[in-house]
Amino acid sequence: MVEERLVRPLEEAAREDPSFAEAHFKLGIAWIRAGQVPRAEAALRRADEVVREGGGPGHLRAVYVLARLAQARGDLAAARALLGEVVARDPQDPFAEVAAVYLEEDPEAAVRRAAAAARAHPYLGEVFAAYAQALSHAAAGTARQGLERLELLEQHLSRAIDLHQPPPEVQAVLLEAHFHRGVVRQYVAVARGAPLDAARADLDRARALLDVQPDSESTIRGQLELADARLHLEARRRGGAPGATEGARGALRRAIVADPRLLPARLALLELELAERRPGDAVDAMWNVDLAGAPPPLARSLRRRWVVAAVEHGQLEVAARELKADLEAPPGPRAEDAVEVPDLDARAAAAMGAVRRWLLERGRASEVEPIAREVRAMAAAKAQLAARRLEEERPDDAARLAGEGLHALDALEDAVPDLRLALLDVRAQASGALGRHADAARDLEAGLAINDRSTPALARRAAADACNLAAARARLPGGREAAIEALERAAALGWDEPDALRRHPALAPLLDDPRVQAALRRMAEGR
Repeated sequence: MVEERLVRPLEEAAREDPSFAEAHFKLGIAWIRAGQVPRAEAALRRADEVVREGGGPGHLRAVYVLARLAQARGDLAAARALLGEVVARDPQDPFAEVAAVYLEEDPEAAVRRAAAAARAHPYLGEVFAAYAQALSHAAAGTARQGLERLELLEQHLSRAIDLHQPPPEVQAVLLEAHFHRGVVRQYVAVARGAPLDAARADLDRARALLDVQPDSESTIRGQLELADARLHLEARRRGGAPGATEGARGALRRAIVADPRLLPARLALLELELAERRPGDAVDAMWNVDLAGAPPPLARSLRRRWVVAAVEHGQLEVAARELKADLEAPPGPRAEDAVEVPDLDARAAAAMGAVRRWLLERGRASEVEPIAREVRAMAAAKAQLAARRLEEERPDDAARLAGEGLHALDALEDAVPDLRLALLDVRAQASGALGRHADAARDLEAGLAINDRSTPALARRAAADACNLAAARARLPGGREAAIEALERAAALGWDEPDALRRHPALAPLLDDPRVQAALRRMAEGR
């Protein structure tokens, strides 16, 4: 399978640097996708051991994945034991908070834990999976039921205000009720593609209540502006609201002014400016930022995008500093995107390549290898995803992801032939499935050019690629001669299954050519 072939670069990375915990972790994930669970578990355990041998609490995400694997095979006792390990080793880790939700036996207590984790880690998809399960167990498993709870709270609070002169704290609770209901309604509207009006009405009501409380905390004002920005960003994504981009930009800037510590607002503004190709403004979004103590996923996402903005704005020294901090951080997930940035991964790889060259020019070669290793890991991840999309019969996504992986490798001077071959192979298959036979032929040619046939598997692959090249060329106008040359090349490379070629519909028009008949005879004789 394609997925198993993509494991090889990660195995090599783990062998070359046994202390590279993230290589072991990603290898485990690759084996899961290949259906090799025992190998996956071994790699995940090794990732955890590497971090512990270095004095850390372990690779808690790897232990968390081991727990979910145990749960999937029905070993609930092992799953609970592993989740307990995650919590015991570092209770403050985001995955420990998720694990605690699954371990909580009281349904309502689990909902409270999940709600607290969602507030603390709104960038982590696993939090919301745990939250959904907790709500389901508490008989409130749908977004609609969650809305009804908030609506009931709002009704009771409104009644109290109508009947009495309320104390300030009741106004504050009503403000929070409108704010939280607006956020919930926003999530529901996004999920269902529904109008955003109800969510905006709640946020406007919360803002009106906030404006009559002069002593209100900056944190709630910042959160309110961030929620308003997300409504504008959703309108921008839908493409039908004039001024949505400027509305989002203004709301995000107000959120940062209200609460400079509100890092999700900085991330959203940074991404928005990168999406709009305004790197100077993206750099400004990070002015006077303090990432000390920031949740690691959020810090990693901010730094990676900061590197892109700094390079594109010509601030290579800033980019080198932040990239070094990013690569030295413990391995773990990144925050989910608030704004889709076109070609972000390709731009990140190009930025890392620019920093790498800048460091070499200044004689700082010792800082270069971690950058190259990270770029290779990015390309390997793209290769895995592309192969997965191909198996899911999503060739458009597969071709795009493989292209992004190849662009990442272009940022390095080293060829990384095995990984490049895997990416070219996936993209050629995807192009063929999409009917883009010229693109498929180009990638197959590129793969043959770098395949040194140094192992039986690579030699077999070269012969197969030549056969596929013949089929791709045969489908192109005027491609008959080039297709025949490719078949002769396949015979010379040792292809020994002529019957399969005789049955191939694209090659049928070529079978009466004496050169093709001779190539097929050589293949049969070579068996």
